[in-house]
Amino acid sequence: MKGERHDAGAIANANANANAKERCLIIIENFNHYLARVGQVALFAQSQGLRTLLILPSDADAQVIASLPGWILQTEDFSFARLDQLIAPVSRDFDLAGVACVFGYFPVGGGELVSAVVARLAKKYACRHNNPQALYRANNKFLMRERLAQMQLSSPKFALVSKVEECERVQNELAFPVVSKPAVGIASGFVRINANPAELRRSFLHCLEKVPNAFYDIRFEHDFEGRHFDNARQILCEEYMEGIEYTVEILCMQDDYYPMLVHEKFDVTFTGSTVLEPIVFAPTVSLRAHEEDEIKAYAVAVCRALELQHCFCHLELRMSAAGPVVLEVNTRVGGSCIQDNIRAFYGLTYPEIFLAHACGHPIFPLQLNTQNRSGHLAMSVI
Repeated sequence: MKGERHDAGAIANANANANAKERCLIIIENFNHYLARVGQVALFAQSQGLRTLLILPSDADAQVIASLPGWILQTEDFSFARLDQLIAPVSRDFDLAGVACVFGYFPVGGGELVSAVVARLAKKYACRHNNPQALYRANNKFLMRERLAQMQLSSPKFALVSKVEECERVQNELAFPVVSKPAVGIASGFVRINANPAELRRSFLHCLEKVPNAFYDIRFEHDFEGRHFDNARQILCEEYMEGIEYTVEILCMQDDYYPMLVHEKFDVTFTGSTVLEPIVFAPTVSLRAHEEDEIKAYAVAVCRALELQHCFCHLELRMSAAGPVVLEVNTRVGGSCIQDNIRAFYGLTYPEIFLAHACGHPIFPLQLNTQNRSGHLAMSVI
């Protein structure tokens, strides 16, 4: 069953005459780059006896849509009201196993965080759901830093710069060098190290000019608790901390957190506005067992502080002289070959993990394959 486009009423009517309601998983995704993962999850869900309804962007590539399994609805509007309108008729005739998203990022240009909207919808339909406010904190690096400071977790000093003249006052709040970056953004876009206020000023002006016309859609605006964020007009500044970079993959299940893998980034290099990550290892090369445990415990503390619940997280952090410090939190599975490494070490695919946190499918206890601990898996990333 591939690429079946319907309206919501027709989907609901497909089950109207059945004696027992079928279970249906609704997957909502507004970010076109993640539609292949949506397809992976939908295909696996169908193998587990679930119907799947995919709510996807209207501008998605037609060939990609045709390749995806299950019922498909397309929309330009990922607001709560519109998505609820699409889900309501389906919920009357199907037992909803879950309402979830793979990524659910901010719409380009501005608007609500889609994963937070999906979390509110899942709660309304009595499905497993994440904490919408936690998702905003995780997907906005300024809000993340602010929350960690409130919870007294290790984090560098930081400041949000909204005007070019504010670059001078940063030296009164932070010790240079400082890292500048968009508070909201992906793929390490526009990250720079600045040795002094003059360099920070140039980085800020560079963002003002280039972010709205970047090679990929990176302009995101949103409001949160009365504050407005616009990464085309603001930069986040953080004190630079030396140290090797690592990533942690964590499964969040309500109040329980399972750090599954730690990867080490080998020889990360900054060249102007480009970040190069030539090799990433799993398991780590440089860490001793107690240091890896320290990193995992810190990563769990970060997710707990943000109050993340049912989701999979990819954390980027640096091991400083004072201990681990988080760089960013991503409420999604890591990129490149991280899915393959999870499968190698745990025998679990990403779709299995997705159904575990979205629908409560059993995957526990998590069993680490110790045979792979004697060697290293590596990937190249640019």
